[in-house]
Amino acid sequence: MIVALAVVFTRGEPAPLDESTPAGAVQRYSAAVIAGDEAAAAAHLSEAARTRCSNVGRTTADNLRVTLVSTTVRAGSADVRVLITVSEGGGPFGSA
Repeated sequence: MIVALAVVFTRGEPAPLDESTPAGAVQRYSAAVIAGDEAAAAAHLSEAARTRCSNVGRTTADNLRVTLVSTTVRAGSADVRVLITVSEGGGPFGSA
């Protein structure tokens, strides 16, 4: 448990994934959304996806974390699952 907590609290920015992979594309899309760069985020979407997206209330990057859960790649498609955690105040054991 102590080792797990040490890893969580001492790790920095995640290493960039290969942008030609589905997980790398999702990582760059997520980073652009968090940075508020709508043009860069939209560049990672298909035309159909861009038309379905709408501006949703924004949160600050200070309390947002996106974690890669899994990637399943098939011949013509891929599924990339992420976990989005928004932390609210209350110190290190506050609600998430």
